[in-house]
Amino acid sequence: MISIEVDKAHLSAAVAMLEEGGAAVDRVAGGTVYLSGPADAAAAEALLVGLAERAGTEELVSSRRSAMAKLSAVSQAIMAPLTDGYSTEEMASWGRKADAARSFDPLNPDPIILHEAASSGEELATLAAVIVAKADAFEALVATVTGTQRRVRKELAAAQDQDAVDAVLSQALVEMAALAEQAASAS
Repeated sequence: MISIEVDKAHLSAAVAMLEEGGAAVDRVAGGTVYLSGPADAAAAEALLVGLAERAGTEELVSSRRSAMAKLSAVSQAIMAPLTDGYSTEEMASWGRKADAARSFDPLNPDPIILHEAASSGEELATLAAVIVAKADAFEALVATVTGTQRRVRKELAAAQDQDAVDAVLSQALVEMAALAEQAASAS
């Protein structure tokens, strides 16, 4: 009889792999699988190799997730200077205000521009120009951060080992640092 110690988290997968490999699983107790049969030694060897590969894969998946979480946190930190101090309601109006400012007609101003100018005391054309400039900068940064995130997520998903994950994340953090400087100067 052969006994194999298996991490309890992988126990059911180990039993399935052994049975698929032709081993006769006699019993399972705690984290130990007991085998009896002629194919047991080969099946046990295959199991150990399979579990090692699975553990490596799980570690790589965990590493990718951790890298993606870091990327997300950095992305949020980059955007924070541009959105801090603004209410959710005000930010919800930004797209509408940008559209109105971009299509500004001094003879027929959009009510959203008209009302904000009346409340702020700014000239209509000046307000429209400020809104367009801020919207353009904000939208460009959001698009760049989002595009970088998408590319890096693809690169992380393609990374075949920890060194590749580390290299992708390291390069992404360098790029994100440059974006953070851009965001700070735009705020």
